[in-house]
Formats: sequence, C-alpha cells, structure tokens
Amino acid sequence: MKTEVRSFENWRIVSLEGKFIIKYIALVRKVIEPLEKMERPLVAFDFSATTHMDSSAITLIMNYNRRLLTKNGKLVLFGANEDITGIINIVGLDSTVPLYKTHADFELSVRLKNI
Repeated sequence: MKTEVRSFENWRIVSLEGKFIIKYIALVRKVIEPLEKMERPLVAFDFSATTHMDSSAITLIMNYNRRLLTKNGKLVLFGANEDITGIINIVGLDSTVPLYKTHADFELSVRLKNI
C-alpha cells in the first residue's frame, strides 16, 4: 500500500493506494497519528486508488474518527469505489463519517463551508 499526505486549505488529505487491509494497518497508523497533533485536526481519506478494504480498516476509521472528534476535529472520506462504498454503507459508517463521491465534491463542500 502506498500512502501520501497533501494539504487542501486547512485539511490534510491522506491518499491510500492499494489494499487497505490488516497487513497495512500499522503503516496507515504511522501516517495518520501525527495528524492528530494539529490544533484542530481536519483529515480526509482519499480512497480513489483504494481497491479493497477489510474489517480492520473499518475499525481503524471508526476509532480514528472518535479520536479526532474529541479534539474538535473531523474525518471525511471520498473517492471510494462501489464495493468500498457498499461496505461503508452496510456497516453504517456513513452515518458517522461523511462520505463524498469524488475529490471535487469534497473540495466544493470545503469551499462552501458545509463541513
């Protein structure tokens, strides 16, 4: 799995390329944990190049979201393919973490101050 962090306005976008599975959870944690130290952590996961997600990834997202909320932060997701979107919907993650279809949808929401 390849990861990359880039900025957009006050947000940090974490791109996850490949399989987001238990084998790579430690790598993802190493990338995202420093972002929690921001005064108000605003983090978006970019799933545009993510091909698969397992239950360990769902657990990581849920726990990370809780930690960011305690710091008045926010986590959003965007760019997930149909299969990953289905998983997110089935487990109800979309009721606690906003899910945008595309990067453009996410950016528009940020610009309009909807998130």
